[in-house]
Amino acid sequence: MKKARNTFLLALALLSVVSMGSVAGTYAKYTSTQTYTDTARVAKWDIESGAVDNWDLFADTKNQSNLTDNKDADGNKVIAPGSTGTADFKFTAGTNTEVNYTVELGNVEVTDNIGRITYTLKENGTAMTDAEDMTAAELKTALEGLTFNTESTYTIEWIWAAGTTEADDTADTALGNAETPATVTISADITATQTVNP
Repeated sequence: MKKARNTFLLALALLSVVSMGSVAGTYAKYTSTQTYTDTARVAKWDIESGAVDNWDLFADTKNQSNLTDNKDADGNKVIAPGSTGTADFKFTAGTNTEVNYTVELGNVEVTDNIGRITYTLKENGTAMTDAEDMTAAELKTALEGLTFNTESTYTIEWIWAAGTTEADDTADTALGNAETPATVTISADITATQTVNP
């Protein structure tokens, strides 16, 4: 009888141990899960919608040179002795451009078949170094490689001064009588480049 009782107690003790382990496995505890997500998009490079404002050097000269009109019948702009003109220009990027960039003039061409015009290049109203009363070739050199400060306004001023000598008058008259009129053209590529720190 005693042996049976001991066996019963041993079985009861084992059952208690098993039962405790089973209950311990179901105890509540804090748990949490966090989900992290990060997304980036490509920064806008919207230079094309920007523009060089007012690259219009020969827009209106009739007041200075007493031209009856500053365009011929075909719509070509015309200038004459006594003509002068000025154009302010600056680079304005597209509104969505989100990266730093530099702007540079390149492939500058100043084709002046008149040969009587002088030029001055200014930044924010002040003549740049060695950039006053320039020839066409000197203007090309001054513009070539000019790196824009995008906050600055640049100005090209030009003047075809009225003759002060008989030789000047003869040269001007020959230009006016030529079967094929002489022309002056100023062109440049504007290149915007993203700046990247090394």
